[in-house]
Amino acid sequence: MTGPIRRDPRLFPLSHDHHQALARAREATLAVDGSVPPQDVATLTALAERCAAYVTEHLEPHFKREEKHLLPVSVARFGRDDDLVVRVKEEHAMVRKLTRRLTDPKDKAPLTGRLAAWAKALVDHVRFEEREWFEALQNSLPDKELERLGRLLANGGDPAREAPRKLAAKESVTKAVAAKKATAQPPPKKVAPKKSVARTAAPKKSGAAKPKPRKGR
Repeated sequence: MTGPIRRDPRLFPLSHDHHQALARAREATLAVDGSVPPQDVATLTALAERCAAYVTEHLEPHFKREEKHLLPVSVARFGRDDDLVVRVKEEHAMVRKLTRRLTDPKDKAPLTGRLAAWAKALVDHVRFEEREWFEALQNSLPDKELERLGRLLANGGDPAREAPRKLAAKESVTKAVAAKKATAQPPPKKVAPKKSVARTAAPKKSGAAKPKPRKGR
């Protein structure tokens, strides 16, 4: 018996997605294998729609991150025709195909069978990636490469998300430094306003000036 899988922390974002996928697959399995009371058509249809929506909103971005970042590394490390590389591509295509069948009105196969096939394919795929593909990557890639992958996966696989995050952090630090300087400076001295002195106008002389008497000769 093999022990528990020790996942490299830098691959945690993808493993977290796998846990969510297993939960969805289990929900579909319980609905069709007799573990819960028989489901009517409307209930199964709603479940199939939820499973398809889950793939569109969550699992498809997960697949794209793996195909964009992990597959090229795997090809460079193991070769394009390596069994791991080939199987990842094939199983991604299979899960996508079975997901489309869940809501295809032209598919005449029983919905219970379609749900069961989708759930089994998803569980098998997750177990393969966790037990074989991820194990091979974390055991063979150099630490520097795992660090690079870890940064990409932490940003949702999009390096462009890192720039706004760094800019926001820089602006936050700048504001904190400015606030610290503002509190460290002494408050400006208050200057008392100058009192304005009212000037009184000189009283005007009333009447015309009297002529001086002329001295006689």
